[in-house]
Amino acid sequence: MKRVSTVAMTVCLTWLVPTCLHARVTLEYMRWTVGIFDVPPEIKKATTISDLQSFLSSKREFTRMCAARRLGEIGEAQVISQLLDVFEKEEPKRGIESFPLVKLEVVRTLGRIGTDQSKSALLRILKMYWQEGPRVKNKKDYLLDMDFACVMPAVLRTLGSWSQDSDVFKMVENIALSNDVRDFYRRPYSLGQAAWEVYLKCKITREGISKEEDSAKFILDFINNLRGQLSYGTLEYIKYRAAFAVLQECDRAFLSSLAEKLEKELAEEEASTPAGVVSERNVRLRSNISCIKAALKEKTRYENLRQKQKSSLNK
Repeated sequence: MKRVSTVAMTVCLTWLVPTCLHARVTLEYMRWTVGIFDVPPEIKKATTISDLQSFLSSKREFTRMCAARRLGEIGEAQVISQLLDVFEKEEPKRGIESFPLVKLEVVRTLGRIGTDQSKSALLRILKMYWQEGPRVKNKKDYLLDMDFACVMPAVLRTLGSWSQDSDVFKMVENIALSNDVRDFYRRPYSLGQAAWEVYLKCKITREGISKEEDSAKFILDFINNLRGQLSYGTLEYIKYRAAFAVLQECDRAFLSSLAEKLEKELAEEEASTPAGVVSERNVRLRSNISCIKAALKEKTRYENLRQKQKSSLNK
């Protein structure tokens, strides 16, 4: 599956932004949360880790975030351990007043590096957060810990690039099938959904599925098996949202072509079935076509939203 992108990160954080508007989150700040920013010239000039030390220890969060990105571009052997050090030195965000900008940029940077070492670093972060849990008395209130609520989904989705890796699969499976996800993390776009997105990607890889059409059919079958159990706030609902998110990652042209193919199959099925009889295959085909068209509609809606956001942010 595809490496996590700025658009994907925006989806991860969209559900959190409204809760922070009362804190006067600016459009520029919203850009930073999804990695849309220009690194200042003085930081761009840095060519070694030592050149960046003063920026990494700056009191300004924006400066530290930019330095973290530049750190990943340098390419020195010890950059992974340095990024982990930057991550661990950041103070956890309290309440819902702000996002952990530097930590999110470290996660994005590790994902861009894309090596086994960066994968191991991401797994280390994920394991630490999962074991410690949110800094709240009741896990149902985990959204009050913005550090936990933002970092966990970001790390999970970034690890989706390593869906073939057994260590990633074991860790993600442990989270997706956990009682905590079942009982507490069932909010759409939350870490529960993120865990199930990556878990499904890992399952596809482990099934030996490589063709896009076969992957789409795997997801559509998964969705069909959830029909009738999709009450909001349930584990089944976030499984559905996760599968739908994976389906949306498919190429638009491919999804349109698959919908047309299934519509032809549906017409043939109806032509060969006695009048008034609705076969099980008919129901499944209709469900798959509806799901694909919904994914296409959502892609269009989201692309339009992103375009509006870009226009607003560039003003």
